[in-house]
Amino acid sequence: MSGDPGADPTLTELHDVPAALLRAADLLGAQRGHLRLIGELSTSMPRVVISGVGASLAAGRALESMLIGMGADARTISGGSLERDGAHALDAGTMLVVVNRSGDQADLCAGTRAALELPGRPLVVAVLGRATGELADIADVVIATGSEAGVGSPTRSVAATAIVLAAIARMRAWGPRDAIHLGERRVHVRGRH
Repeated sequence: MSGDPGADPTLTELHDVPAALLRAADLLGAQRGHLRLIGELSTSMPRVVISGVGASLAAGRALESMLIGMGADARTISGGSLERDGAHALDAGTMLVVVNRSGDQADLCAGTRAALELPGRPLVVAVLGRATGELADIADVVIATGSEAGVGSPTRSVAATAIVLAAIARMRAWGPRDAIHLGERRVHVRGRH
């Protein structure tokens, strides 16, 4: 269906969503060390701030709702406001989850860099289409969704991102020992002991 030039664009997007979900799930399996680390570090980080722009921010709001439903202190800040408003919401007890398909959105990168300069800076988890770009370079933990910027539909990207964000929420809620077996690989986090 996706190769048919006469196909309805909405139906094409919907047709492609299952493949995007499977790709995201496969990538999560390969990134289980990162998820385990998020679960381990979550025990010392009572707050989660989620930031993104456009569809990425919308996906982040879903994570915010999931976390609040699990009893967590969570909020979203738009990528354009992160640099200005982040200092009031971010500290060493905060996990900052930045969501961006390209990994290079200018406002989000600037806000994340500013967060890293704060005394008692937050842990930065980047949820990106691919583990590349400026956000991948500066984040402590990077989780890829398998959806590249400029490739495929935003619907596919949001669906894949939702799978990854749900996994992060579950790791925060259940912790690494109580969640599904995620392997023993350890991941080094920059700037953390």
